[in-house]
Amino acid sequence: MTDFAPPPVVPQEPSSLGGRIVNVLVAPGEVWESIRTEAYRTSNWVVPLLIGIVAGILFVWVSFSQPGVIDEIIAQQVKAIDASVADGKMTEELAEKAREQMETMRPMMVTFGRLAGTVAMGVMAVVMQFLVALLLFLIARWGLKSAVSYWKCMEVTGLAGMVMVLGTLVTLFLVVLKGSMAANPGPILLFPDVAMGSPKQALLSSLNVFYFWWAAVLAGGLARLAGRSWAAAAFWVFGLYFLVIAAATGFAAARS
Repeated sequence: MTDFAPPPVVPQEPSSLGGRIVNVLVAPGEVWESIRTEAYRTSNWVVPLLIGIVAGILFVWVSFSQPGVIDEIIAQQVKAIDASVADGKMTEELAEKAREQMETMRPMMVTFGRLAGTVAMGVMAVVMQFLVALLLFLIARWGLKSAVSYWKCMEVTGLAGMVMVLGTLVTLFLVVLKGSMAANPGPILLFPDVAMGSPKQALLSSLNVFYFWWAAVLAGGLARLAGRSWAAAAFWVFGLYFLVIAAATGFAAARS
């Protein structure tokens, strides 16, 4: 009787960064397994972070080139002026002059919006990268009772951010199509007349489809690192997400 030896084990080469960036959108489980088993790489979060910053800046510059977006900003300022008149804080004569100045300030609004938006996008992207990684680290330690490296959480956060990059590009398309900064791929598309800054607008904007996708992918990465089920990790990730939604809605309600 002939003995058949098992085939030799061929060590797999480390996955490429480009492959991970693409696969996190279509096969995140494979990406998270490579993150779990391979050595830490700074590029796994630095490169996606830079891509995200570029996408955010593109969003700002293109959005502020849309006449409808500027009209929307002017309408909000005019609404604030009208409220001041109604409250007796401004005379109608001064209000009328302020309304007339709004149109002459349009080029300045475009320039200021682009510059301020560029800075905000860069700062927000960096802060979110480190903050989300910290939250994953704390969830792993305290919620899932698993010792997970903070820098592994940085890798997961960075690569999961590619979902948000795709979401930014889709949202930009909708902003251009609708001429409104409130447009995003979510239920807010069904309520085009919702008031900007209102609790309803804050709630509907938070229900962006890509936010849910991003949270699901983050939960998958955390589950793989912690050696827990996706459901266990998702309980904590989505729990925090819904707390953020509640806070954003409550803050909008307090301001209105």
